[in-house]
Amino acid sequence: MHDVRLSRLSDDELGHLAQDAAAKDRAAMALLIAHMAELDARQLYLQAGYPTMLDYCRDGLGMDWEEAPQRIDTARAARQFPAIFEMLADGRLNPDTVALLAPHLTEANAAELLAAAAHMTESQTMEMLPDRTP
Repeated sequence: MHDVRLSRLSDDELGHLAQDAAAKDRAAMALLIAHMAELDARQLYLQAGYPTMLDYCRDGLGMDWEEAPQRIDTARAARQFPAIFEMLADGRLNPDTVALLAPHLTEANAAELLAAAAHMTESQTMEMLPDRTP
């Protein structure tokens, strides 16, 4: 979808609109993950006729085959550590990073690991994990 009217915007206007769209995209993604966390906790995928949350995400929600498992891991981690929802919404974390962190998060280390991973890429997070986790 390309709106030809965008070509009429000034560089500053276009930049601001792109930033606004990115913020809305992050907020929508965080909301989707919050919904997924609750759907998973209630096992509503079973009522919808899917044997697993993965099947529901892939077939019911139309998620990519690689994206769905990461989003499920992110949703489950965020349900356990709710600060993740806000960090996703404001862009400090992304679902890929959270999925990497999820197996290592505990009540004792979650705040520290989440703060350390803020604004990191997936590869940066992978490099950081061995130093911060046993």
